[in-house]
This record gives sequence, C-alpha cells and structure tokens, in this order.
Amino acid sequence: MTVSNLMAALTDDQLSLFRNAVRNGHYRLLLGAGFSRSSIGPDGKNLPLGGELARELAAAFDLPADYPLASLSDAIPPDALSKFLVAKFLGCKASTTVRTLPSFIWRRIYTYNIDNVLLDAYHDNDRALQKIQCVTHSDPFQDRDEPGSVQVVYLHGYVERPEAGFVFSTRSYAGHVDEHNVWDYIFADEIQEKPFIVMGCALNEFDLEVFLKRRDKSHKIRSRSAPSLFVTPHVDSIVERVCERHGLTIVKATADEFISQLNEVVPDRPTVIDLLRPKTTAALFGSASAERIFFSQWRHVGDAVSQSAGQAPPHILTGCEPNWDHVRRNEILPRTDTANLAAGVLRWASNPARSIIRIVFAPAGSGKSCLLLDVATTLANQKVATFFWDGDARMSVDEAVTILKGANEPVVLMVDRVGDHIDQLVDLIYKLEGSKARVLILGVDRGVRQQFIDGLTKDSFYESSSMATLTLDEALSFVAALRKQGLLGARAGYSDGVLGREITGGDLLSGLVQLSMNVSLASRMNDELLQLSDRGRRIYSVVCLAHTHAHSAREGIVRAAAKCSAKELYDALDGELRALVLPKPDGTLLTRHRVVAEQTYGLLGRRSYDVHVALARALRPYVSREAIKQRQPEARLAGRLLDAEFVEGMLQERAAEFYEEIAPDWQWNSRYWEQRALFTVPTDPDKALRYAEQAVGIENHPLPLTTLAKIQFTVAEMRGYARFEDRRLVLDALESAKEAVVIAKRRHRHEVHPHDVAVRGAITFLKYAKAHSISLSEWPGWATMDFIAMDLRRVHPRGSAEQLRKDWERALNIYRSA
Repeated sequence: MTVSNLMAALTDDQLSLFRNAVRNGHYRLLLGAGFSRSSIGPDGKNLPLGGELARELAAAFDLPADYPLASLSDAIPPDALSKFLVAKFLGCKASTTVRTLPSFIWRRIYTYNIDNVLLDAYHDNDRALQKIQCVTHSDPFQDRDEPGSVQVVYLHGYVERPEAGFVFSTRSYAGHVDEHNVWDYIFADEIQEKPFIVMGCALNEFDLEVFLKRRDKSHKIRSRSAPSLFVTPHVDSIVERVCERHGLTIVKATADEFISQLNEVVPDRPTVIDLLRPKTTAALFGSASAERIFFSQWRHVGDAVSQSAGQAPPHILTGCEPNWDHVRRNEILPRTDTANLAAGVLRWASNPARSIIRIVFAPAGSGKSCLLLDVATTLANQKVATFFWDGDARMSVDEAVTILKGANEPVVLMVDRVGDHIDQLVDLIYKLEGSKARVLILGVDRGVRQQFIDGLTKDSFYESSSMATLTLDEALSFVAALRKQGLLGARAGYSDGVLGREITGGDLLSGLVQLSMNVSLASRMNDELLQLSDRGRRIYSVVCLAHTHAHSAREGIVRAAAKCSAKELYDALDGELRALVLPKPDGTLLTRHRVVAEQTYGLLGRRSYDVHVALARALRPYVSREAIKQRQPEARLAGRLLDAEFVEGMLQERAAEFYEEIAPDWQWNSRYWEQRALFTVPTDPDKALRYAEQAVGIENHPLPLTTLAKIQFTVAEMRGYARFEDRRLVLDALESAKEAVVIAKRRHRHEVHPHDVAVRGAITFLKYAKAHSISLSEWPGWATMDFIAMDLRRVHPRGSAEQLRKDWERALNIYRSA
C-alpha cells in the first residue's frame, strides 16, 4: 500500500477531517485478529487468525476440524478452554509496526482479541503518548482515568484476566448478551455516533454484524464528522455494499500497512499536554499528570474565545444558551453588572491579599451565563490569567492546587452553576492557604440555591451579590438588537422606547419571549410541543428532562429513551427539532435554554412519567460505582433523576410507582435506596428505615450513612420519642452520623453534611427532653455529640461549621439551664 491508496479513499474534505481527528485524538479503534497477526505469541510464532485458531483447537481437543471456532469452543469444557487460551495468548510480543500504534492519541480502543499484544505495545515504549488502561467485557462502565490514559476494552475476554471469562462459543455469546453487558451498550452507542477505524476484522463476524446493523450511513455526512474507516486487504462487491450501507470508507490494506502509512499521512502529532495546554499563555506548570488533568477541566479564556467550538450555534437572540461563539460574534448584551464585576476583579488582581470566592445570584433566565462569559472576556483582554470550568466529571482539587501553587501571577477561575462544585471549590481555597498562590473564584448560580451555597461557604473568603434586573438603557439596547436581527415580529411597529419600558425591571429570557413572540413563555413552549410528531415529542421530552437538570444527553441515551433508531434521531434533528435541540461539540444534545427545558417538561403532564422511567433506564449502562466516584455526567444526571423531592414534585401520585418500576435497573445503587427512603418516610416510617439501612448495606459511605441518620432522627421525632425504642433510635442516628464523620475524616473529606444532620437532630431531641423534664445525665449521646462537635473544627474552622458549633453550644446551655 502507498500513501496515495489511503489518501485516494478519501475526498480532500474528508482527508482534512481525518487528519484533524487523528491529531486531536478523536478516533476510536475496533481491532480483530488481523491486527495482531504480525505479533509473536509465547510459542515464537505469529498469532493465528480465527480459522487457524479453530484448527489448533480441533487438534488439541481431538474434535472434527471442519467446524467454526464458535462451535468448537462450545464443545470444550470452559476451564480447559481457558487454560488453552491463556497458554496460547499470554506473553505475546508486539511487532515493530504494532508498537507504532501508541504514538497516536486514541479516544478508546475496542478489541475482539484476547491477547496481551496491546499491553506489550504500550509497555516500555518511549513513543507512547498515553498510558494503557485495560477493561474486560465484565467490568462496569467507567471513563478513562484522565486524558493521558487510553482504555482498551476486551469485548471477548482478556488473558491477563481469565477469571472474567472468554466469549467464543455460541452459548457463551448468548449468555453474554442475556446478561446485558454494559460495554456492549457503550460500544453499540459509540459505533453509531463516533468516528471509528475498524481493522483486522471480517464483516461476517457475528457480533460485528449485529452492531453494524445499528449504524446508518447518515452518520457519515452528519455534522462534518470525520470519516469512519474499514481497513481490509480483501475487497469485493459484498464488502463494498456493506460498507456503503453503514457509512464506512474502505481502505484496502492490512492492519500493518495501514498503521505504517498512517504514520506518514499524519506525521506531526501533538502530545496530550500539547493539545490541552493553553495556546495563548504558558504561565502555569506542574507535573505532567497534574497539567493534563487541570487543563482538561479548566479552559483558558483566551483559547476559548479564539477557537471555534465546531458547528455554529444560532444567534443568541433566538433564545439559546450562550457560548464562546456568541462572545466571538459580539452577540452578548452589555450589562452594567459586567463592568462593575470586572472592575472589582481587576482591583483584586492588582493587589490580591488572599484567595477568595465571589458568587453572583440571580433568577433563571436573567443572563447569568452571559454575564460570566462577558466578564471572563473582559479580564482576558486585560491580560489577567483567566480560566473557565469546562469539566464534565469531579473537579480534581489536588491537581488544581499543584498547578495554582506554581503560578507567578493572580489567577481567576470562572464557574457557571457554581453550586454543583462548591464543596470542591471551598476545599481548593483551604488547601491554597499558606501558599503564595492568589486565586479568585468567580461563579454564578440561581438565587434559589443561595441558601445551600451560603451554608457551605460562610467564611471570610466568601462574598456574594445579586444580579440587577434590566435597566432602561439595557432594555433599549436589547430592543435595538432584536430589531436589527428582524426578531420583533408583530411588535416591530412599536418604538424602542415603548418596548424598552415594557421589559425594564425584568429578565432577559422573559423579555425576549415577550417581545419576539408576543406570548408567554409557557404558551410558546406548549405551541412547540403540539406541533411535533409523536417521535419528535419523545426525543424532545428526553432532552428537556436531561437539560432540566443542567445536563446534555448522549445521542445513544436519547435514542434508547425515545425508542428510535439513529436514522430516526438524525432525521428529527435535521427536521422538526432543528431549532429546538442543539448538538454540542462533544456530540451530546441539549435544548436552546435550560429555562425552556424546564417550562416544556412541566407541560408534559402525565406523559412525564414515561419519559422519566425511560431516561432512568437508558442511563443505567453508563452508571457504575466508579462512574459515581468520578462524578461522570451520566452518574450525576441519574442522581438527580432519583432525587425524592424532584420525583415527588414532577410525578406526584405516581412517584411511588416510579421507584418500584425502575427497581430492577437501580436496586444495586445506594442512592436509589436513600432517595426511596426519603420519599417513603412521611407515609411509612418503618419501610423508610429498611430502605435507608439497605443503602448503607450496599455502600458504607458518608452519604448513605448521613441519610440513614436523617431517617432515624425523623422517625424518632414522628413517633414522639415516646417509647424506649424511639429514644434508642436517636442514639442510632448519632452513631450513623459519627460513622459518616469517621469515614470522611479518614478520606480527608471536609463535607459538613453529617455534622449538620447530627446537630439538628440532637437539638430537636434536647428540646423534647427539656419540654418533658427528661433527665439525660447518663445519656450516651453526649460522648458522640462531643466527638462530632469537636470534628467541626477539622471540617472548617469558620463558616457554616462554626455556626453549627454555636447552635449546639446554645442548645446545651438552654438545656442545662432548665
């Protein structure tokens, strides 16, 4: 094969997309036996293809040689088959060409091979750009540890992990499917949505054929995505038709030939940190690992403004949420708050006495995100080192501390929906104390979350303010911008002054709907719903529910929840949902604006139940204990879908039915039982206690322990503390809270939640004891509360922890004075 063969398979436009995707690590691989062919097994011979392995199995176990591999494997006892495969494929040596593969950045590698060729290829390889992270078909889903890692998913088993089993026989494959293996779901989703390179595989392999049937050629032309390639040395009319049907571009080559020529076609490959480190500044440095993690979560504002995110979003005045493309196109409405907030940050940066957190609160639809983007751009233009939170998992505090302690200038960190990360941000500030680092964290959030955030951040480093409503000058500028874009519609005959005065004192989104549509937001959303087909409404409802919780949704999850094919989804997105659902650069979907999603979902009425159940089930494959620890987006979205307060508020009389219906998918999950307990406690305290205890039985973690303590306190109070068992329940609650505190302390965590539950529950009991003249002189709870109150000094020496200490001391004084 020559370079021209690879290049000839692609148009000029495709070749450009291909090179860019390879350089930026966007491709996923699917590897078959042909990929490992040139590598050497422990017997010193080249590794066999499927037919050769079948013949070897037949000879080794005295079986007829004219049966396929699946049938032969089915006839061999599993233990004997496993022993044979381990001896055959453990201890392989990757060929020179295969060892070139790690010099590229890959998003994920799937393989039907069971050998350890890839492990050898990445091991002790100076050219490797990522660390290998091996996962078998039986492992729960988790994303890669960090961008410097690449997951290799062994779909048929792995000789380094024989206890996980091998999938060769028809029987084992059927069992594999019946068990609903998570990685099959993930692979099925990704091969439909993402650019792939398939090499070393035959199209007539059963499981590949099953997965390819879900892939439609519409993927090939969608969103200017990079082409997916099928690399094979054997091309005939059947291969051509199958590849055309599934949107795969054929490259006629062996796997080794393709890798060699890929090395020539894309020679100038950056490292992971080259891709992540800011292009416009290099002021922050740390260990390679810390840099990769920090710069994958925090995006430098100068880079964000200068680089397009991909598909251009609609004009911001159409009502969509703002992004950096809107900033670049000068579409953000200037606000008085922008100038005031930026000026305050600049004053701090000129003489930063210490690190601080500033949060601006405002109602939904007020323009908080626009404000934050505008302030960020202003600061970047003034050469202030400014970074914007761009992560989708748990904020990595320790890596951020490492990077920020090395900064030689003040740094501003900007966070939208700051309440989602407030625990980590407070922890970050505390860990920076005593260092020369000076960091200002500037965040925005909804006013309804202020009490929650204040409770965690009441400290000398915390400042808050409220965003002003539209002034007359701002309203006039807004009206003029709408008129310029031709968006005033039936209101265009009114003067700017009349329209401006009409929306003065309000918020941006409501003003936009009022002026451009001449109806209420709810009326407009209802009209949009009524105009959709049944399929379009299902798709839109799923995306609205996810966005209601401030999350976008993977295409695969939307398809599963809406029960539609990839083609049906793409047809809807390009048709009736074109202006309603927007694709993000990462391939996930969201509505124009979260407020729109909330309004629309609220209009679904009884239909919301089916959507809620469908999304909860579609999320299940993406959520595991590891994904929860990493705070992956799907895990966080699932946690919010299970939230008792939200479920009861949205599903009302069907809330109990919801928890019952999703039990087969979620009963492994401690949060499911926590939230079911919180929902159940008002109507069935005994059952709620059992649910909360089961949550702790599943996971002995501070969160379920804190919930158990809360339920125990609540049940004791509901019963009026009348019986000995009820007062014993108070002691049980204190012990649950204490255990949560002990575990959190051991893990160096600083959450105040278990202390808060313990203090408030104990105070309620003390009030009862005082009112009923009950002596507590020998009460065992004093020692437990002394421990919990003392630990408050470790959690936070000031702020909400200090307030809890004062509340407890005040309650003690009142009780003792009685």
